[in-house]
Amino acid sequence: MRYPLLYYVIAIPIVALMSLIFLSPLVISLAGTSSSTSNNWKLYRVQADANTPGTVAVLLTDRCCDENTNTGIIYETRDYGVSWELLSDKTSQWSFQEETSREFYFANGDLRYQNQWIWTYPRYMFRTFFWGWGNVDNSSFLDIEAGVHTADTTYVALGRDGLLIGPYPTDSDARSWTLVSEPFPQLNPRPLTIRNPLHLLLITALGLLIPPLPFIHAWLLAQVWRYAVPGHDMEEALRPAWRVSLQLTIIAAVAVILWLTNINTRFYAIVGGMAIVVVVVGLINAWEIAQKANMGRAFTIKLLAGTALVSLIVPAGVATTQFGFGWTVIITLITGFMSYRHTLEDEIQINSHQGEIDHLSLEVLGGMLCTMALLSGVVPLQLGVVVVVTAYIAGRLTWIAIHTHDDTTKKTKNESSFSYLALLLNGNWWGMGFFMTIGWFFASGAVSTLIFFTQLAAWGYFYQVGMGNL
Repeated sequence: MRYPLLYYVIAIPIVALMSLIFLSPLVISLAGTSSSTSNNWKLYRVQADANTPGTVAVLLTDRCCDENTNTGIIYETRDYGVSWELLSDKTSQWSFQEETSREFYFANGDLRYQNQWIWTYPRYMFRTFFWGWGNVDNSSFLDIEAGVHTADTTYVALGRDGLLIGPYPTDSDARSWTLVSEPFPQLNPRPLTIRNPLHLLLITALGLLIPPLPFIHAWLLAQVWRYAVPGHDMEEALRPAWRVSLQLTIIAAVAVILWLTNINTRFYAIVGGMAIVVVVVGLINAWEIAQKANMGRAFTIKLLAGTALVSLIVPAGVATTQFGFGWTVIITLITGFMSYRHTLEDEIQINSHQGEIDHLSLEVLGGMLCTMALLSGVVPLQLGVVVVVTAYIAGRLTWIAIHTHDDTTKKTKNESSFSYLALLLNGNWWGMGFFMTIGWFFASGAVSTLIFFTQLAAWGYFYQVGMGNL
């Protein structure tokens, strides 16, 4: 199988997409539909007793009904929200008739009071994945029904998510803010963690397989390690790469579950920690491969540098997921490199060392990208020249760092050097290169589109989980 990566990158999203479509009824039945799916209760009003410190009442109402005390439920606390009592007497001192403070509002996920930041809604990336991509920091999505403050405490009603309690807005008190929803069983707050074992399993699997991270990482490692195995055999290089990728997948699954279940974990802290683990594990295995092949010190250093470089690609794709372009760029570069290498090896049949063919493929890819950027007017001419020169130097240094050492760069009697200039003078290149470029665009676009729609289907499932509907 000449291009195993493309088969995995295409096949796995298709399988995942079909599974999401056909197995969704089974998933819903096994996970169990939340009993509060139709729950429309929200914390609508909050009122403080100006004469009794720590005494506060909240009004809960069904959004289907009139928002008044006749259809609502009143809870009262006398100890700053530590304990709450349900009031059965609707004619109590709490009327909720006066206008409450509307000086609290959300801006980009930050709670502000009179333009002053006072609190940030936790778990931004969790909300990005599970609350809806466009609604993460939407002020209408992050409900503020009412807010009041006493001499030392602030209370903000956050609709279905509960009551936010903290210090006075302008107070430098180090007290932490607390979002309270447990005392109000009528509410259906949006979760900030995932606890259902089936959801944890499915979310972790989808997160690691769309796109198929283990397969992409193994293929990238094999591109470097193939130069340390006899005959530059790709299949031989893939064996240790698969083993390493499987080990990292298990570790990554544990990290994903930790992030999903622990409200105090941060997405980028997990990604950064995993990036370090990925690089370290890759370097350890690259060192073992170099020692097993009895390579010299210079090549071992270059092999380690190349391993560290490609080990950062998958973590970079994960880190840029929220921006929507990270995997598109990575898939485009990988398919472009594979397309041009195929053209040079099989179509034009360059008779040269494998390292030089790979290096030439990188140069052609970089030159083509820079040319397209210049022709489309994306970058100014001066910047384009800098980009082209930088791409050439980076390609040359990358090739030297990854693909060269004293033994494997020695050419046999049937191998010859081949330069970018010689390629431009090759008559076969212009036809083959043109059609391969068109094929590259279609291939990368098709794969990226497939991954996007598969991710879209997965995000639909994530959204239902995040809204508490599953």
